[in-house]
Amino acid sequence: MDAGDRAVVETTRKNGVGVLHNLLSQDELDAVRRELDQAYLDLNMGPGEPGSRDSLRNEPLLNYPAMGSLFSHPRILEIVSAILEEPRPFLLQMKANRYTPEHKGVGRHTDGSQAEPAEPFQWQATMIYLDDIDVNSGALTYVPGTHMHHFTSPDNPDRPLPTKKDIQAGD
Repeated sequence: MDAGDRAVVETTRKNGVGVLHNLLSQDELDAVRRELDQAYLDLNMGPGEPGSRDSLRNEPLLNYPAMGSLFSHPRILEIVSAILEEPRPFLLQMKANRYTPEHKGVGRHTDGSQAEPAEPFQWQATMIYLDDIDVNSGALTYVPGTHMHHFTSPDNPDRPLPTKKDIQAGD
């Protein structure tokens, strides 16, 4: 693992989000984009309209070779392995997103479990953005450190999970 990927691992563990720039080669990216567009048509979800978010997760991705390969992508697995401190991580979910300009943004929500607190870094959400994202695209906003609200803590073993009201308030 190179120094840049190690920095992503450290940032992810600290802030809750890590960004891998240029994860896919241009050929891989073009193939995944084509397959996502085709999957949307195949699933009667239509082509992306301006201002929309096209998103697929899990099993439908496996029906398309380029998207399915994201589950076993060596760099993704190496970084997830380092974050989770798990030599052979199991990728239960994968999500591919396209944000069509000018997307209005995704409302406040959590990608953490709402069921019960988990052991720190027991699981991780992974998303692949198929287009460049920035602060104006509505594709990614996060509050550093809030991922820790979903983990058990020896300092506060009875800490409750954040409620939807907490999340909407931005707390």
